Amino acid sequence: MEVLFHNETTAFIQDMSKLLSETVKQHHIVDSGHNILDELNDKVKIHMNEISKSTKNTNDLTDNLYSEGKDFAVDLIHLALAKKRKN
Repeated sequence: MEVLFHNETTAFIQDMSKLLSETVKQHHIVDSGHNILDELNDKVKIHMNEISKSTKNTNDLTDNLYSEGKDFAVDLIHLALAKKRKN
């Protein structure tokens, strides 16, 4: 009976050891996955910052172009009116 108990206990400990070993392996895989996700997240942040800067620059350029176009149109109207008055 004592030998049977010892064998069962040893088998249980070996099974638990294997299970623990597999759990640790899975934990390392998950940790590795987290590191990959962290790196990906950092890259996405960098690209999103670049997109944000590009968007701001595009908006600024659009505003400037609109303003210059508006000023140009006003100048053309004034020139046309001045030319009309001369005739």
